[in-house]
Amino acid sequence: MKILLSILIPIFLIVTGFVTYRLIVGNHIEKWDANSTHAVWIEDMEVSAKPLSAGKWDDDGSAPDLVASLSWRDNVVLKTPEASNTLLPHWERTSIQLSDLLKSNFSPTELENIARIRATSDELLTIEARDVDILSTEWVGAISVPFGALSVGKNKILVNSPDSGIKSITLRIANQENLQRGQIPEKETTIKESVIILAKPVEDKPGAVEVREVGKQLESGAKFLKSLFDKGSGE
Repeated sequence: MKILLSILIPIFLIVTGFVTYRLIVGNHIEKWDANSTHAVWIEDMEVSAKPLSAGKWDDDGSAPDLVASLSWRDNVVLKTPEASNTLLPHWERTSIQLSDLLKSNFSPTELENIARIRATSDELLTIEARDVDILSTEWVGAISVPFGALSVGKNKILVNSPDSGIKSITLRIANQENLQRGQIPEKETTIKESVIILAKPVEDKPGAVEVREVGKQLESGAKFLKSLFDKGSGE
């Protein structure tokens, strides 16, 4: 019996220590490190059923075609591919675009929908979403959050404001070196505080009027060509 206990007790202590260690590591949240380069990308988003301007997202009643972006230090550092007809867009970390297929060769880094950021904790990350149509875009909403509020892993950002069409955002963050090794952290943090709701930008910024005029001219040209076609068909 003594011999059996002398074997079981060390095994019990080892197992107990291992379980305790795993619990501590599993509950540990790695906060933003200002000295490290992080890979940041948007994974999911939820937008409201109607735009802030009321009415419908699209004239045909379909859901918005969403494009989201990340901005840091007044520069857009990431723009997602278009997620069509959805209130719950999801973006993969990597994707192949038509433009990639047309190239004779391209770098694997071109397939990454990630931003590489090294920032202090008090700097702000801005996330914006727009409904993109052929001749126009409609602003959905935008928020800013300090990097110090973010953690490595999944960041579920809850946006509870009638002034934003964005309801929630899932932001993924990984240490750049770990991501290169294929290590993607799964620890999830919910962020409710420190979320800054941004107002809709002024539409008539430099170039916006010209863009609208070009759109009007294209529409007029399309109508003119259609009238010629209809006239020719009737003769």
